[in-house]
Amino acid sequence: MTRSEGTPVLIRKYANRRLYNVDKSCHVTLKDLATLIRSGRDFIVHDARDGSDITRPILTQIIFEQESNDDHLFPVRFLQQLIRMHDDSLRGFIPGYLEMCLESFIREQERISQKVTGMWPAVPLDVLQKQAHQNFAIFDHFLSLFASSASSASSASSASSASSASSGDDLSGLQETEEAKATETD
Repeated sequence: MTRSEGTPVLIRKYANRRLYNVDKSCHVTLKDLATLIRSGRDFIVHDARDGSDITRPILTQIIFEQESNDDHLFPVRFLQQLIRMHDDSLRGFIPGYLEMCLESFIREQERISQKVTGMWPAVPLDVLQKQAHQNFAIFDHFLSLFASSASSASSASSASSASSASSGDDLSGLQETEEAKATETD
């Protein structure tokens, strides 16, 4: 039974660490899964033993493999900060913020691509690099806000909830700043 194009491809991971594409009835590699993602198809990975969803660790493993081959996407400082924030009490904000930054970057990339259609191809790369540097600067600022609030906060839950409220205001402020930048460039 074949799934529709919009439905994620079902992959099973067996105890021998082999990945199996249920839709195509064949074994696949992490490289095959990366190609699937790049082509616009999503997948979900279930552990064949207990049926648990292990998609996140598999995606992380794909990123790890790409980072270990001279195809570095993440700066070292970013990875260090990410590790530091992983055990932080405010880490619940990080996934949403990263998604917001990535969506903003993708929207900006699409907007620039539409504007420069037919122009010399080197122009968009410079603009995208500038946008990437701005996004990382915003992320560094965001991390420093959490790092400073986490280090100065006491173990009392009232201080923790006050930091969460102010961080939410900072997050919405960053989002408004990003939207204002997009409006100015239009």
